[in-house]
Amino acid sequence: MISISRRNFLNTVGVGDLLMPDKPEAEFEKNLAKLATSPLPVLACNGFIRPANLHCVGADANHDLILEWSETTFRRMKKAGGKIIVFGSSGARKIPNGWSREKADEQFVALLKRMGPLAEAHGITVSPSSNSGPRNAITSTASARAPRSSAPPAIPISDCSPISITWLAWATRPPT
Repeated sequence: MISISRRNFLNTVGVGDLLMPDKPEAEFEKNLAKLATSPLPVLACNGFIRPANLHCVGADANHDLILEWSETTFRRMKKAGGKIIVFGSSGARKIPNGWSREKADEQFVALLKRMGPLAEAHGITVSPSSNSGPRNAITSTASARAPRSSAPPAIPISDCSPISITWLAWATRPPT
């Protein structure tokens, strides 16, 4: 269960902690109630795809499961008032040894093309994070920005730290 207070808010809130895509709706609703008491909104979440069984690329890629996870994440993020999901998830994006970069790129682009409409339907921006090393499906800001038809909307904050991302999102929110 998450603890939302002025002090704890300064830590970036992760998808698994706040949105809990692998948990029942009732558990997520408890987090929404706690979020309502927070002095600041949560507009961005990192840690998008953490489960070890979800793989974006390689022979074990399971896009259908990732898309189910994504749909729940985006729907709940919208309910929580958030706008940005940071697609770091280096473990999920790791290119297995022996798997070619070209195959991995094809798989990753195919996933993003399917993910794009889900994010867009909920008004969510997916921001790639490139701080993950050479055996990852996104390795640089340039590759994260590569044009991809029907890919999720993205903003180039890929090299920011998680705290920067949280505060960038907070600072760019229109006043209510």
